[in-house]
Amino acid sequence: MSNIELWSTDDGPPTRLARRRDFTEKALEDWIHAEPRTLLPDLVWVGRQNVLPDRSRLDLLGLRPTGEWVVAELKSGVVDVATLTQAMGYALTLATLSRPELERVLGAPSDDNRGLVSAALDEWDDSNRPIQLLLVGTRRSARLEGATEYLQDHGLSLPISVITFEIFDGPGGVPIIARNVDEVLSNSDDIHKPRRRMSLDKVIALAEDAGVAETLRSFIDHAEGAGLHVRPWPLSITVNSRLNRSKTLVYVAPRTDGKVRLGYAPETIASDFDLTEDDVVDRLGARNWEHLTREEAAVFLRDWARLVDEAGETGG
Repeated sequence: MSNIELWSTDDGPPTRLARRRDFTEKALEDWIHAEPRTLLPDLVWVGRQNVLPDRSRLDLLGLRPTGEWVVAELKSGVVDVATLTQAMGYALTLATLSRPELERVLGAPSDDNRGLVSAALDEWDDSNRPIQLLLVGTRRSARLEGATEYLQDHGLSLPISVITFEIFDGPGGVPIIARNVDEVLSNSDDIHKPRRRMSLDKVIALAEDAGVAETLRSFIDHAEGAGLHVRPWPLSITVNSRLNRSKTLVYVAPRTDGKVRLGYAPETIASDFDLTEDDVVDRLGARNWEHLTREEAAVFLRDWARLVDEAGETGG
């Protein structure tokens, strides 16, 4: 049991709020799925109840913009050693999957998340598979610290964090949620900070090989000039919404064979630039999430730059 106590006051003496005991694991999962920032400020969910090849089932699977995959294991009660063991089993299974296996586990990504997932899958091909564990419940077992200290003493570098929630009855019966985030329990940096920074240099070098470097630089300049967020990955870049940085507008990945994989999210672009989805497709073309020649890629990137410029002129 934590020492958290909540009180309310309305021009009178403070009244202590009572804890609620009637919420379930599914309710906790529903809340966290609806708002991943209750766990991490830059977390995006890419899977829920996904089935792994061994038939085990992930509660929630997420991605961070810095490329880390996040395995979240949820409990309506205590987070204990068994919770840690279960989550580590998921992480180890996930880490051994090939890209086709992982794609089958994920299923079709949403339009908003497709760029983020594609960029992370590109990195997966490079065997760089950073995974973080989030153990989530309503309280923490005293034995858990000893278990994580043992792992730490034996050199485990897998980031592990415990996040606990308590629910209180607020005024008028409105539930109030209190969150507690424990320190990371393994040899790692604070998972609430980006663990590494990507550079555009490698992507620009790939673009040089594909013959679209100057067009890509212009594409990036236009995006940044419009207040959009350009996110570099090891093998690609994504341009993300100015309204919600977790949502990808455009994904660009130059290839060593001279082609460029391009994808865009019509719904998100339409929302950002006050257009209809049909307008976006008319402007950017019907070919989406395909490998384009350098000439085709250059046309797309110029059309994108024109769309951004015109939206800026009209205040979109």
